[in-house]
Amino acid sequence: MQKNEKNKYIDLSEILKDYSEKWVVLTYDNKKVLKSSKNVEDLKDYYDKGILFFVPNQNFSFCP
Repeated sequence: MQKNEKNKYIDLSEILKDYSEKWVVLTYDNKKVLKSSKNVEDLKDYYDKGILFFVPNQNFSFCP
């Protein structure tokens, strides 16, 4: 059975370790954070430049 590229697991824990409880814009290749803020509106100039999401408190387990 061949693994589908879309279902590949990506570990972002190292990249996002300093962004707990913040909004981030991550590059499309998942390599780095372009911009972060506690307020999502501060990132409006970056909405179309990457993947926007909220990083939950990392003291808890999280499984999307």
